[in-house]
Order: sequence, then structure tokens, then C-alpha cells
Amino acid sequence: AEKKGIVKKNDYTAIAWLIPAIAVPVRNSIKIRDLSDLAKPGLKILIANPESVCLGVYAVELLKKNGLYEKVKPNIVTYSESCAKTASLVAMGIVDAAIGWSVFKKWNPDRMKIIPLKQKEIVRIAFIPAAVTNYSSKKEFSREFIKFLQSDFSKNIFHKWGFYSSIEDARIDAPFADVGGE
Repeated sequence: AEKKGIVKKNDYTAIAWLIPAIAVPVRNSIKIRDLSDLAKPGLKILIANPESVCLGVYAVELLKKNGLYEKVKPNIVTYSESCAKTASLVAMGIVDAAIGWSVFKKWNPDRMKIIPLKQKEIVRIAFIPAAVTNYSSKKEFSREFIKFLQSDFSKNIFHKWGFYSSIEDARIDAPFADVGGE
């Protein structure tokens, strides 16, 4: 949005944070326990499309920085077009595992579980930004909405659904990771 001039450069607010994790069907019959298990021959692994979904960019970066991309790549059977589809395909048991967000644990807990990554494996923490577009005709109302998104009320809702409501909370699980970026 900044590059395309839709929002002013560096004029955004982070409202929630996300940490990558491994998502598996609740049965986890393959017994995936950590990131290196995704390289086991014959697995059906899913990542989001790194050309269009930030989760896919994070997945590729995570695998490369941990020296696993070339080992896992033959197991990648599909690339999803959204975070929601990534979570859905895992919950339906279509794939053995996916690199997703830890927040997926709240989306379908009866059909999917999350395997946290080791702290040293987590390369980057993502955040959800809010910004006023340059095209807004109601900039003050937009700023008020962003204040609402930052309120304790909103933070409690984000937390209820598995998001980290502060960078400090995210840092507990990912103390060595970079934050944001491209």
C-alpha cells in the first residue's frame, strides 16, 4: 500500500501480531513433531502462495533460513490462495501439514492442531496493520476506527481468537525473530 501510494509511508498502526507454526489435522497420523519432519518423504505439505499471500512468503523464508526448503519443496503439493484456505485444507485433512499461523488453533480446534516452532526457528513475526488511505474522504472517522482497533475491548477480541495483542506478548514466544518487513 505504501509503494502504491495508497497510504502514507510509515503511517500505520500494528493492531495484532502473528507467529508462524505448523498446522496439522487433529489426528496427526504422520506424527509430525517439528519443522524438520516436514521433509519426510511422501508427505503432502501445503504452503500459501508466496507470490500473493504473506503467509507464503513467511513459509518460504522460514524453510530457507532453517536449511529445509530444498528438502521440503518436493513434498509441497499445493499452494493456497489465502490464510483461510490454508487452515481449511488442513482441517479437512487434505494435506498432512501446512506452515500456518499459531492463531489457526482457534479457527477449528476440533479438526486441527498447532505444533509450535522452536524459538530459534522463528525468523519473523508478522503484524496486522491499520492505516488511513489517501483516498479516504472521512480521515477523522478512519482515525477513530483505528483507535477503536487499538482499544482494550478490541485487543481482548483479538486475544480471544488467538492473536497476540502486543509485540511484547509475541516476543515471549519468538524473542529472536525480526518483526514485519517484506
